[in-house]
Amino acid sequence: MLNVVQEKREYQRILPSDKSIDILESNGLEWVFSSNVSAATVRGKDLIIRFHNGSMYSYSNSGKLFERLMGAASKGKWVWRFLRRPNKPYSKIGSLPLAEDTDESDQDIIKPRIPTHEVSVIVPKDYMLTGELPQIRIVPIKRLGADDVIPTHIAGKPILTMKDQVFDDMFEKLLADGVKKTEDMARLEVSLEEVLKNNAGVTKYGLFNKKKMNPKDLEVTANAITKLTNEYNVKIDNAVIGYVHNAPPGTYGRTTRENGKMTYSVLVKPAAFWEKKQKAWAEDKYNLDNFGILLDENKGGEYVVTHEMAHTFHNFEEAKWFKKHKLPIENEQFGKEIIKIQKDYVKRQKLLKDKRWEAENKYFNGKIPSANKAGEFVWNSPEAIEYHNELQDINISRYAMSNTDEFMAEAFTEAKLSSNPSPYSVEVLETIDMYFKKEWLYDIRWTLFYD
Repeated sequence: MLNVVQEKREYQRILPSDKSIDILESNGLEWVFSSNVSAATVRGKDLIIRFHNGSMYSYSNSGKLFERLMGAASKGKWVWRFLRRPNKPYSKIGSLPLAEDTDESDQDIIKPRIPTHEVSVIVPKDYMLTGELPQIRIVPIKRLGADDVIPTHIAGKPILTMKDQVFDDMFEKLLADGVKKTEDMARLEVSLEEVLKNNAGVTKYGLFNKKKMNPKDLEVTANAITKLTNEYNVKIDNAVIGYVHNAPPGTYGRTTRENGKMTYSVLVKPAAFWEKKQKAWAEDKYNLDNFGILLDENKGGEYVVTHEMAHTFHNFEEAKWFKKHKLPIENEQFGKEIIKIQKDYVKRQKLLKDKRWEAENKYFNGKIPSANKAGEFVWNSPEAIEYHNELQDINISRYAMSNTDEFMAEAFTEAKLSSNPSPYSVEVLETIDMYFKKEWLYDIRWTLFYD
């Protein structure tokens, strides 16, 4: 019987029975918790992987990657990224049948799973009182071909909540009528205040430095706030948009709690500002020295909104104070889970950095050359390059290393706004979703078919 662990994730992981674990261990295999990979081991210099359809494959001279596979947050994605995509030599060496095996072919289980349809279910807030039925939507996921042009708007309007509709209708009308900037700002201010009060319980609200803001930039901020407060249980007392009170230079947002009151502040910046920042951080990515996270194109305007919203979920410094004074801590278990993810992230980074230096030192017999003129260290050892590439894959940002609060905020933001997030960012997002996603606006997503 297939023992699938129901989790809030796209692909459900399979838990082997005690009998199957005994069979795997008797064959020298170490079982893993994955939806794709069943077990793995090292034989000589080769990496042996058993998949959940029973097939076993040997990857020649890849045994040194065993620890990296076992430490990966997603084993299936790791296999595709570091073995299949780079065309590491492999061969099928047979099969080891288990009761939990799936009936997928080797071709299907090894290839990356690509969803073709997405299903969403929106459950109305008071459906038990009003009798209003849930709304179900099935949307084909369009995949662009070589000759396709990336659309500016997704065809087929999704189901919108009332607050989303306010912004959507308003901006379509604003663009069509060519309303003046001052009128644009006035309408935005009213609508944004409505969203913050209705969705997050804001009692005091202020929009500052209006003359320095462009309505299009404020639109991005307003839509991002609407989306997040619709999706998550957020409690904010005071909201300040367009101005950060007493913030040091370089600060673009701030979330504070004083006398039990939560204040959420966001500085609205033009798109060109974020494009410049992203370019600079992308150049620092090689050295793992990017101060902020790398986002998808045109997502810069949502950075601060999303980052600061994450701080409203939990404050780790505040929790330390509460613990010291033996006071009850809100969402204490959530905080423990985030801390564990952070510790795993830091531990993995340190391990990879140590192994990278060991490999480079061995390559040069202890005489490692100095950095090049650009201040970057160019890795020469093939093994060191592999470790460095994985470091880049798991790296979030330099700011994420500041403390647990910033780690959570940066990881949440990357998982929300980047199509290639660190696996540790994905873990943070899944944890936040589990604790803070709104039950009354429960957005269920799963895939029906696969290419």
